[in-house]
Amino acid sequence: MHTFNDRHGGEWNIDLPFGEILRIKAKDSRFDLLEPEVGELGKRLDNDLLLFWELLHIIVEEQATDRGVTAQDFGRLMAGNCLIAAQQAFFREWIDFFHHIQRPDVATALEVILQLNIVTAAKVKERMASDQTIKNLPAIASEKLDSVLTTAFKGLQESCDWTLSDTPTERSGSETKA
Repeated sequence: MHTFNDRHGGEWNIDLPFGEILRIKAKDSRFDLLEPEVGELGKRLDNDLLLFWELLHIIVEEQATDRGVTAQDFGRLMAGNCLIAAQQAFFREWIDFFHHIQRPDVATALEVILQLNIVTAAKVKERMASDQTIKNLPAIASEKLDSVLTTAFKGLQESCDWTLSDTPTERSGSETKA
């Protein structure tokens, strides 16, 4: 069993014995946790946080009912970092399940998904902290915006000057015939 905490520190359990896996599939056939490769369920649960949240709510549904927490309340309890922690706890529990039923091939595939997710998040965070372009992005954007606004306002001023000129001759640059 693995756990995660909601935004108020409440602890939730993720436990996937065989009966729970069957209950989840019976509740929603999209979540056949016995076959993570079918329809690339493992990858989808890693990449689609809304889909993962739907599964997570099914997993903790009985705990939520015992606590008097509705689906809407549970959603409010799940800040972004809580959802990521729950996702990692879920994958660890799912991996353990496949180890227990002597399916190291499936467990390894899920471990790769989990580890790639963790490494990718760390690398992106590291890169963003050290990348000069990202650090300078506000200044770069400000300079570009100033340039665009200067050009736009110059064109606007020229348009106003032309529109408000005294005579049609001044507008066209040539004399008009009467």
